[in-house]
Amino acid sequence: MFVTQRVPVSSYGGKEINMTKPILMALAGYFTLIAAALIVAPLTFYQSIPGVSETGPFNSHFTRDVGFAFLVCAAGLFLGAWRRDRVLALFGAAFPVLHAIFHVASWGHHAFPTHGVATFDLAVTVGPAAAGLFLALRIHRGAA
Repeated sequence: MFVTQRVPVSSYGGKEINMTKPILMALAGYFTLIAAALIVAPLTFYQSIPGVSETGPFNSHFTRDVGFAFLVCAAGLFLGAWRRDRVLALFGAAFPVLHAIFHVASWGHHAFPTHGVATFDLAVTVGPAAAGLFLALRIHRGAA
């Protein structure tokens, strides 16, 4: 029979430092900034983010709706991390993950993104969503 040991994320002076909580809170801040941009300046977001204008015509109402979805997700991630509540954190990670899957799936239905859009998508959409999901799954009561 094999026995596995939990390896600390980091160690400082013999004390385990678990970075799940602060990273989830930072991701919540990141998603809050995205939400703010989408809600407060939707046209600027549409015009300045690579690849967004290639997805169709600008729609202020829809753009703000997506901003509110990001805001709810940020709250879920933040509160899930703060309260060490895996279900709440997974709720917060849900929309960013589905949004990232949609982005990647759209690459197969349209021409592969050019001009660095795919790299940008991986860095600002897929990466943070995957990190949020991974870290939300790591939450255990008293361990975030």
